[in-house]
Amino acid sequence: MELSKQMGLSKQMELYNFPNHLVEQLQAGHVERFHTVQRLGVRTVAHHSFNIMLILNWMYDNEPPGRLMRAAMQHDLHEVYMGDIPYPIKQNLEIKDALKEIETGINNRMGIKNDLTESEQKTLDAVDLIEFMYYLLEERQLGNTNNQEIFTRAANIHTKNNYSFPKSEKLFEFKKWIIREWRKFK
Repeated sequence: MELSKQMGLSKQMELYNFPNHLVEQLQAGHVERFHTVQRLGVRTVAHHSFNIMLILNWMYDNEPPGRLMRAAMQHDLHEVYMGDIPYPIKQNLEIKDALKEIETGINNRMGIKNDLTESEQKTLDAVDLIEFMYYLLEERQLGNTNNQEIFTRAANIHTKNNYSFPKSEKLFEFKKWIIREWRKFK
């Protein structure tokens, strides 16, 4: 029997001196998101990160900053250990700082650095939320009628945070389109 069939992937990676954090990062793409929301389709960290990268690429007219694209690709890789923690839990003031500390520790262990400027972090946060709204729209188009409250909350959070950064006007146009499409179902 071939060596590759006798060993698991992690052992093969060790044999060839691949960094363990690469395996962890690759496995993170399989983590399911929004597991507490009734849904028709499955959304993984890989789907979510890819969509964020596409939105950023569109916002920056096919020339997005490389550092921002790397952050978009890696921003949820810690979920390989933590899972997708629902937004209301993440915002709980009693545990928010502890969760952030755990995420940072996992990211450090996995070799992920966050060197975004404040403006770039705002951009990533805003696109992250808009991608969630887009996901909910896709679910609605498939017939899922259970997420009106979550959609409204996400739209309100985006408005309340008053995101302002370079290229934000393009993102707001996309948000308006998502909301127009959502309203067609009322």
